[in-house]
Amino acid sequence: MSWLAAALWLACVWCGVTPTHASEATAQERLDEASELVVRFEFDAARTAYAALVSELAPDDPLRRQAMFGQAVAAQHQQPPDPALISEAERLFNELANDGTGDALAARSLLNTGRILEIRDYRNDPERPNDAIPVYRRVIADYPDLPIAHEAALRIGGAYLQQFADPAAVAEGVAFLESHLSQHPDNPFAGAMHLLLYDHYRPRDAADDALRHLVAGDAVGLPVSRVGEYYWQAGEIASSLPGRLDTAVEFYTKTVVETPSSGRAYQALDRLRALAAEHPDANIELPEFRFGRSAITTAQ
Repeated sequence: MSWLAAALWLACVWCGVTPTHASEATAQERLDEASELVVRFEFDAARTAYAALVSELAPDDPLRRQAMFGQAVAAQHQQPPDPALISEAERLFNELANDGTGDALAARSLLNTGRILEIRDYRNDPERPNDAIPVYRRVIADYPDLPIAHEAALRIGGAYLQQFADPAAVAEGVAFLESHLSQHPDNPFAGAMHLLLYDHYRPRDAADDALRHLVAGDAVGLPVSRVGEYYWQAGEIASSLPGRLDTAVEFYTKTVVETPSSGRAYQALDRLRALAAEHPDANIELPEFRFGRSAITTAQ
């Protein structure tokens, strides 16, 4: 299931909607059918189906809010994008975010308005990260106990860090993310935050800080699709720093043992052989590379 379909399904769960009579059941069925169109990336048809529900359902019907959310998502992702579609999505998200319910659907809608401001949705659409940041801060202020508050914190950091030409904004983003991680080290978006900071520090020759965030990111979870590359980078950085031999060995070994098909396993094994030769007293263990599995053997 795509994240779009998941978001729409969660909207149903958050609102606690269960059909109670025939007309409501019919509306629920139509809502489910529209969601299936989203799963198939048929955004134009989904938008039409959601919009019909929005126009027909009573203002106080909880299904209408879900249909509004679906219409907004479909409008935001319909191709090709244009200003009218994005304006429609923004209007609907704003209405949901400010309808006084204060529920998780309102929180998500509020965050989505920030994303519309932050990113470029169509040609010549200006990126407005400084307009998005107050929206994300409102998400944190209004929904501090929901996981989306940490997602908003991630977005704040990213909105600052993308302003490469403004050193003060970049510094603000770094300070914000470092502070948020110190207060919420195990938040569900901690891994992504650590990687943002790693990407910031790495090209600036701040090797200690870059390594710190890779190690911390590994502790809370790195993206599976690129974990081998991150393990390799951690080994490379650690091997260049004094006193970090153990860390280099740890991450080179993880590259070989845990990600043998990552494309870095052979290189990591070569690095381990070189380190074992350079540090004979360290008793470095060499993993025996096998595609699909690895066995640890002690270097002689």
